[in-house]
Amino acid sequence: MLRPSAAADARSRTGPTVPRVLLVGGYGAFGARIAERLARLADLEVTIAGRSLQRAQGAMAALQAAGARAHVAAVTLDALQATDQDLRTLRPDVLIHAAGPY
Repeated sequence: MLRPSAAADARSRTGPTVPRVLLVGGYGAFGARIAERLARLADLEVTIAGRSLQRAQGAMAALQAAGARAHVAAVTLDALQATDQDLRTLRPDVLIHAAGPY
């Protein structure tokens, strides 16, 4: 089940030519490091996804507070229950799966 935050659908603000990265597990041990690096890049959309919208929004807020140059959004998305429709809705150009356990 997909539950986006209010900031999740930003494509209309940044335009269709901006690459969109969906980072599943983006607030975990490895995902947070990847998110931090991606957030440094301008002209990029990074969507932090995970089972907890609250944690995804917290990661988004931390990246924004640290001066993220990329547009950062947050969504609820369980990697084990994600559907084709969820991915069509989010329209990522790149999907990074960093959800554990490892």
